[in-house]
Amino acid sequence: LPAGPLREPLTSLARADLIVVTGQPGADAREVLETAGAYAPRVPVLSGVITPSECWEAGRMRSLRLAEL
Repeated sequence: LPAGPLREPLTSLARADLIVVTGQPGADAREVLETAGAYAPRVPVLSGVITPSECWEAGRMRSLRLAEL
């Protein structure tokens, strides 16, 4: 789970309508699911992976396909 001084406490998970877990599949999935279940047992949890589709060239404000990199 994200950590740091600007993050909300884990008890805030109970206010969520949905928890979305992103990152590498299986990396810490079990630990994340157990933690979410402990703090928000009735909140649905979904998982996914963020995959980039394009990027932007700095200064020129034009879109580049990943194949152009």
